Order: sequence, then structure tokens, then C-alpha cells
Amino acid sequence: MVLKINTQKIKYMYCTRSSNQIPRLLIDDLELEGVDTFVYLGSLLTKDNNVSEEIKRRIVLANKCYYGLRKQMVPKLPRQIKVTIYKTLIRPVLTYTERPRVA
Repeated sequence: MVLKINTQKIKYMYCTRSSNQIPRLLIDDLELEGVDTFVYLGSLLTKDNNVSEEIKRRIVLANKCYYGLRKQMVPKLPRQIKVTIYKTLIRPVLTYTERPRVA
């Protein structure tokens, strides 16, 4: 069994306290792409561990979820159902890493 690595899809993030330039990383003479931010398991990670970018991103995702559901949030809908929709479909996007899947 041989492990095959797709070097086109691999990215790496180099974290350090100093603001040095990202070092080059080579595998079989192919240079991998170094990045300052990437999404891992649904969370935005940054080189300097800045959580404000993750918070902004989650607010945007929760707004997209809300506006995607706004046709279902009609005024005639009972308040308890609106609260349930918020708690099950919108709030998890804001507070957790993975978005709920809606069929």
C-alpha cells in the first residue's frame, strides 16, 4: 500500500511569534502553498490566532442561514415554532463548527 499525496490540494500554515516570512515547504521537489488562514473542521484558523475573523465569519454564516429561511418565518407562524427554528437551524451556525444539514 502506497500513500499518495495530492500536492495540488495541500496547503500549510506556519505559525510563529515572530512575523517572519512563511518558509518554503517542498515534497518531492514540489513546493506546497503556504497560507495565513484556512478553514479546518468548520472553524477559521489564522496565523496569528485572531478570533475576531472567525466571529465575523460566523455572523455572516448565521445571517445567510436566517435569510435563507425568511420565507418560512411568516408573521402567522406561532412564536414557539420560530424559536425552535432559530434554536435548531440558526443558532448552531453561530455557535458551533458545523452547519446543520437541511434536506
